[in-house]
Amino acid sequence: MTVEITTKEVDSIFPYQMLWFLISSPAQYEKLGKGLGQVRDGAVGHRPLQARQVRPRERAELVKNADYWDKKRLAKVDRIS
Repeated sequence: MTVEITTKEVDSIFPYQMLWFLISSPAQYEKLGKGLGQVRDGAVGHRPLQARQVRPRERAELVKNADYWDKKRLAKVDRIS
């Protein structure tokens, strides 16, 4: 999938700003009440660990995802921060 973004003027830090755009699946967006604040703060993930809390440039807390589909690869720890 290719997405083209056009800006009104040159913005040299635009590639870095792209890191702050929230990207969520439609199902997660619906599940969390269609609010970007809820998407930002809600735990998401389909891997052995999922993000519970993220503080940019400070810390990220990852928790075990008990619903992970591959039971042989479940995380061996409950939390990483």
